[in-house]
Amino acid sequence: MKILKSHKQNADLARLEQALDQILVPVNPRREFIEKLQAQLRSTAVSPRETTIRHQESSPETVTAIGLASIFSILMLAAAGFRTAVAILGLIGIASEFGKQLKAKKSAPVLRVS
Repeated sequence: MKILKSHKQNADLARLEQALDQILVPVNPRREFIEKLQAQLRSTAVSPRETTIRHQESSPETVTAIGLASIFSILMLAAAGFRTAVAILGLIGIASEFGKQLKAKKSAPVLRVS
């Protein structure tokens, strides 16, 4: 049922497109409209001179502060990496000990009490 409905919709759409192709014709915009639009774009557009970024000289204190902040952030990243490595190694150690305990439990002789 859906297939037939879809086919019918496609046929209706094709007939509508044919009718519109016969009725509608392309229209070129008027010259005055184009000139007015271009004038508006020119008046509202930002000129290249307004968009240039000027480099300002930084004071020695600013350069020092940025340098120290960079070094501090690198040290913090290294500390976080070290902590992560220690945590992963600890998890590996815990997992291996747990595996050894399971293996020892399975291989231990069972004592039967009669």
